[in-house]
Amino acid sequence: MIRVVIDTNVLASGTFWNGTPARVLSSWRKKDFQLLVSPEIIEEYQRTLGKLAADFPTVFIGQVLETIELHSKWVNPKPIRGVCRDPDDDKFIAAAVAGRADFIISGDQALLDVGNYQGIQILNPARFLNNRK
Repeated sequence: MIRVVIDTNVLASGTFWNGTPARVLSSWRKKDFQLLVSPEIIEEYQRTLGKLAADFPTVFIGQVLETIELHSKWVNPKPIRGVCRDPDDDKFIAAAVAGRADFIISGDQALLDVGNYQGIQILNPARFLNNRK
């Protein structure tokens, strides 16, 4: 099974809106791939979804996060620095390396510009879904 790290912007977009990021999350729920998370990624997921939750009262953020925490593979990465021009995004690369991920899915240009790191492809949601066909 392929292993994937999902950037926070894809998770947030897929949680609150329909579209390609939502199709990525649906693919994960169907067990088309294994989601990799780290404590740092979960913290960022919680912060970001928590900020958006007030605008979406019908979305139960606690349930979304609990599902991710229970149905993902946890990794404890060693810090990686200086790979991405946005140092805050290096945590996604570190988790991908620790979990031997095949892909990082992101809409963040700073991550997308890395393109490939140690054989891990960094793709936007549409390219990831097209790559899976």
